[in-house]
Amino acid sequence: MMSTHRALRATARALLLAVAALPATRGPARAAYVWSAFADPSSIAAFALEEGGDGVWAGGRGGLVRLDTASGEAEAITTAEGLAGIDVAALLWLDGELWVATASEGLQRYRPGAAEPWFRFQTFPQGLASDALRCLVADPSDGLWYGSDAGCGLIRGGTHVDLWNEFNGLANSDVQSLAFLADTLLIGTAAGLYRMDPGENPVAVPGLPGRPVESIAVLADSLWLLLDGQIRRDALGGATVWPPLALPQGGLEVKAIAAAGGALAVSLGEAGASGINDRVWRYAPGGGWTNLSGGLPNGYHAPGYNQLVWDALLGTATGELWLGGTITGGLGPGIAHHDGSEWEHFPLDPFPLGSEFNSLCLGPSGNFWGMSTVGGARFAGGAWTRYPSKPSFGGLPRFSLDVLEDSQGWLWLNRFSLAFGRIELATGTEEIIAADGVFILRMLEDAAGNRWFGTDGQGLDVYTAGDNWLHFDTASGLPGNTVDDLALLGPTRLALLLRGAGLFIWDHAGTLATSGDDDWWSVGSGIVDGDDLLSVDTQFSFLAAGADGALWVGQADGLVRVIPRDGGYRARARLGAKTSFSEGLLGAAVSAVAAGPDGTAWAGSELGLSRVQLAIEVQPGGELLRWTVTNWTNEAGREQLGSDLIGPEALAPLPAAAIVRVVVDPAGETVWLGTKAGLARLDILPDPAPSGELLAGAWLYPNPARLALGHEEVRLGGLPVAARVSVYNLEGQLVREVGQVEPGGVAWDLKTRFGSRAVSGVYLLRLEAGGETATRELVLVR
Repeated sequence: MMSTHRALRATARALLLAVAALPATRGPARAAYVWSAFADPSSIAAFALEEGGDGVWAGGRGGLVRLDTASGEAEAITTAEGLAGIDVAALLWLDGELWVATASEGLQRYRPGAAEPWFRFQTFPQGLASDALRCLVADPSDGLWYGSDAGCGLIRGGTHVDLWNEFNGLANSDVQSLAFLADTLLIGTAAGLYRMDPGENPVAVPGLPGRPVESIAVLADSLWLLLDGQIRRDALGGATVWPPLALPQGGLEVKAIAAAGGALAVSLGEAGASGINDRVWRYAPGGGWTNLSGGLPNGYHAPGYNQLVWDALLGTATGELWLGGTITGGLGPGIAHHDGSEWEHFPLDPFPLGSEFNSLCLGPSGNFWGMSTVGGARFAGGAWTRYPSKPSFGGLPRFSLDVLEDSQGWLWLNRFSLAFGRIELATGTEEIIAADGVFILRMLEDAAGNRWFGTDGQGLDVYTAGDNWLHFDTASGLPGNTVDDLALLGPTRLALLLRGAGLFIWDHAGTLATSGDDDWWSVGSGIVDGDDLLSVDTQFSFLAAGADGALWVGQADGLVRVIPRDGGYRARARLGAKTSFSEGLLGAAVSAVAAGPDGTAWAGSELGLSRVQLAIEVQPGGELLRWTVTNWTNEAGREQLGSDLIGPEALAPLPAAAIVRVVVDPAGETVWLGTKAGLARLDILPDPAPSGELLAGAWLYPNPARLALGHEEVRLGGLPVAARVSVYNLEGQLVREVGQVEPGGVAWDLKTRFGSRAVSGVYLLRLEAGGETATRELVLVR
């Protein structure tokens, strides 16, 4: 049976071939999408130590970090720096190069200091068994081996040489661990252990349960396996019994094993995730167990709070240990190093703090703010800082359901239900507004400088531009006391989602009073809702106001458009979940909404991000609704969606498919996402239609370009002047910077910036000349 991955790849190829049959494209230009991901390495999965020990690399869920072992300084590397995927499964330092195996984006080679440091190996065209990699090991003679969910393979001299799977001896091709014992390759699979001697195919090793071999450690001539939570040993000398090793401490399970200085290092931990009792032991054959847990940093901020679970382990020939793992609450775990006598802890400071980001804000100063379940982060000048960097309001601000940087230079935060207040950015001065029992659900500032705060059960509060507090609740005429969201519809008009009451629009005439000349609109009274799209029983999530005065309303069953009509408002249409036959959202339950300046909505769900546009055309027979939707998810989201999501723009390097918050900058050029495992940023490089004539007639030939017919280059026609050309794929990644191209010259030699042939697909060639920009699509078929 064809696997899901293979079926999707086959379908994608079929779609590309169908596109290739279309005539050459001269249509309007398209925007290029460039993704960056920022996430705590919240689960360290792998280490690699540079020769000489100057640096150690750690990778996991969130990307890569290089730790300078002398200074303790850490450098973060994510997709913004060239990493293909942020879920790192294995690392290997070999001959001055770092090899990075990712869980869904193939294998990358990194050459520090090189002009083009990154090169990527994938199933196509390089020939990997799969892009879902699990493990790496250096070959004693030359090259390296990788293990994947579809077999293992050898890379030598920068070329993929061969692979082994179910067709040549590896009956179970789900490879989870690799090691060498002398010149014999040991292959741990999901159903037991295989050995492969030089010049032979793999054969199963007898005497073991058909269970996953999670890790392999080699000491001298002996072999140690982590299998089904037990450590088993054999010398591969013909014996068929693999006795389990008795552990030194009861009630704990084995998290990781590694060879270290002639001994076996073992990380033990609780079956759960608290990590309070995690321990590290060393086992010397013939010498027994030694406890190395004294001084092990099991707490990050304080003992007993957000405990680390140490489940990634690297040992050196001298007996040193590098330890990493996961932490409850998603707080960045850092790295621990044991030099043979004591532990040292290195926090991973370059990353935004935490995993689930439940509030985001773009401030008037240009700062971007993200608050997670465990802390906050500021992005300014291209770098992250943790903010506040010290406890504030009596503790570390966390679970702030919204955050606001106002025009007066204050940052407003809510420390869970414990404190609500603000920090003056210029001085760091803190002011606590309410000490306890306050849940601020939404914060925003209007054009007059008034700050609005919607609460959970306590009504609506306003801090005016004149520094006065106003309070509104049901006693003063507010239709409900829980304000789930707010949106500004004009200088004096506010939309409110009131839990249990529904959608209301309040025109306060600038007086900020709920009486006199105020106007209120609700369903049946100023808001027409003939299709019952805004039922009070609906579970609402978010509001977003567009520049045209219309609203987007996020609900548990889709996205509703509310438009101004006849002096009031009208609920016009709902967009539901995508199906195999219709456009739609990635999941019906909308978890976040933001509006772009061009009338679009950006909607998040448990499965990804959707960019939504609705055009309403008035025709003689009535109104025609035209939805345009572009969706993005990650590999995990695609697995959940199955065949309902197939398309070249579907995948993005999201830290998690589940979107919690979305914000869009005023120009509509940057979209920030808060996910359940980190932050992502989408930069939109717009290519407007040329205002003059320089690029209007540009076209590419041949298009499609067919390698099988001998096409080796694409030329640029229809231009009176030279143009600068850059090539992007549909995921927004730069494929080749071509430079200046004369009229009729070679626009692209069909190679990547690393010198390899580009894979089949649709590419965007960005053209620049005389201050104008445009793009043209090219279809490449092998």
